[in-house]
Amino acid sequence: MVNVRHIIKREREVLREKIRAAKRSRREAECLEKNQGNIHLEQIENRDLREMVTFLKNAMDDMRTELFVLTEAVESQTAYIKLLLKRNQNKCEDLESTFPLRSELELMQMNEEKTPQSVEIPELNEEEPETVRFPFPIRSEKDLMRIEDDITPANKETYVNIMKSLLSENVLSKSLKSIMIEKIIFDHNINGVSNKKSLNSYESFLSALLEAIQLVDSTQPAEKLLRGAMGRAKNNFNKKKNRYK
Repeated sequence: MVNVRHIIKREREVLREKIRAAKRSRREAECLEKNQGNIHLEQIENRDLREMVTFLKNAMDDMRTELFVLTEAVESQTAYIKLLLKRNQNKCEDLESTFPLRSELELMQMNEEKTPQSVEIPELNEEEPETVRFPFPIRSEKDLMRIEDDITPANKETYVNIMKSLLSENVLSKSLKSIMIEKIIFDHNINGVSNKKSLNSYESFLSALLEAIQLVDSTQPAEKLLRGAMGRAKNNFNKKKNRYK
């Protein structure tokens, strides 16, 4: 009788142990399933986060490029305004030397005279240049097409003189940005090689630009000077972009 009870007790203990083991296995399986779900959710979140970071990085690169373009445009416009102010000042000085101001006493004496005297005004021999639209700096392909249409044999010399004045402000690789912004310089070369657009497509503009360059620097052929200046300007543009990354 004692052996039967002992056997029943032992069987009960074995059964309880199996039940406890089954419960542990079930809990472990639930935890594993939950962890796998969390890992999958984290992977999705990480993928979305990487896509958002890539989008923001591209947006920042675009903003930096636009900032470079705006900066170059402001610098070019500032240089041109200074040039205009200087020209106007010189014209005023020329007029003052041609028509000296009369004193107040002289004006009173002229008003008191019964017979007005005619004042001979010397004729100015200097011919005024033909009025042209100021398109610089060139900011887009559309601007290039517009100036190509604007330059004619009648006004080409005027455009050459304007570009000569802008190019004389600094070394050619820097003053060239007063004619074309860095983005236009970066996207083009003379012959359109190496996946770049060709300036030869704008024959009138390129011809006027080369004449202006030759007037500024006659030590080398104008085309060679332009190639070198565009190459240095492109290198500077790349350095700026890399510095802000």
